[in-house]
Amino acid sequence: MLSKWSRILGLAAHSSIKSKLSKCLVSVTGQHIHKASKVCDGYVVSNSLDAQFLHQRHRLAWEQIATIPQAPAAVFRANHVPQMTPRRLRKMLYVAGYHFAKGPHAVATAAKQLLSADENLSLTWICHPGDHAKVKNLLGPVAPRVRLLGWMTQEELVKEFDGHGVFLYPSLFDGFGKIFLEAMSRGLCVIGTTAGGMVDIIQHGLNGFLCDFNAPQQIVDRVVEIQRDLQAAGKMSSAAVKTADQHTWERVGRELEQFFAERLKSVSNDKRATRAR
Repeated sequence: MLSKWSRILGLAAHSSIKSKLSKCLVSVTGQHIHKASKVCDGYVVSNSLDAQFLHQRHRLAWEQIATIPQAPAAVFRANHVPQMTPRRLRKMLYVAGYHFAKGPHAVATAAKQLLSADENLSLTWICHPGDHAKVKNLLGPVAPRVRLLGWMTQEELVKEFDGHGVFLYPSLFDGFGKIFLEAMSRGLCVIGTTAGGMVDIIQHGLNGFLCDFNAPQQIVDRVVEIQRDLQAAGKMSSAAVKTADQHTWERVGRELEQFFAERLKSVSNDKRATRAR
């Protein structure tokens, strides 16, 4: 996936020792996963895309795979979620490490159009301070209108969530991407993609939006759409909170326990059948 998008975005790495080592590591990791799939009793993954990959590429039986979504930390649901307001809705937020897999190019392109067209809109971009210069370069003329922040504690992040209404997360690839679910737990209207956990959790138009990969115009359209209808934004915000509340680490624990019990029972039955033969 990353190689594909690296080429599309014109970011293909030059030949170097580092890139050669990366390719070697990818190959070795792939072999390891394949070998592990032949001897393991079960696999636990966070999204259905991973489950499909294990089933199709490594021929694992569906009963050997548990798809168990992750959950927000307790701090994200500790306090009352503020109501969606016009002021909150005008504030967009993006939180991610600066890597093309997280969709910064799509965010920057959409931001240029949105901020140029509407002076009432704002964007906060949270990433490592060492990458702020790269972000400014990507944003170009609208960079002065974007609030850049560095990494922060979860408690500080909750305050940022509560001050914003729209969360941009056009990821190209994710193992799960827990940040989108943390944003939903604080009632933000999430604009994401069918990557990681978003493909299983976000119901387009109900508790968030799903856009195509690297599609900044779709991001713009969704932001404009949600800006025009506060009532619809409020319903989406409430639905997002309700959805996020269903995902807890207690639930993860229960589902893990159930899966382990099922696999232990199956393995035990297989051993008894083998001894009987």
